[in-house]
Amino acid sequence: MNLYLLQNSISKKLYIGISKNELRRLDQHNRSNQHYTGKQIGQWNIIGVKHFENKTEARQEEIRLKKSKNKNYILWYFNH
Repeated sequence: MNLYLLQNSISKKLYIGISKNELRRLDQHNRSNQHYTGKQIGQWNIIGVKHFENKTEARQEEIRLKKSKNKNYILWYFNH
């Protein structure tokens, strides 16, 4: 299971998610929808991916990072 980080090309906002296929999810995020990513103007781009052995570990890390709300830490985390 992969934990992925997206960044919007215009607003520079971040989005963290998990998926077995982050490229398929990226396509879904860039389509018009009523969720957080669909309401943003601009393209979403993958800027980081971390692999986990199972969904539980990936989900726990996703929740931990989302709670931190520290953009600099999140960017650092995905670049190391």
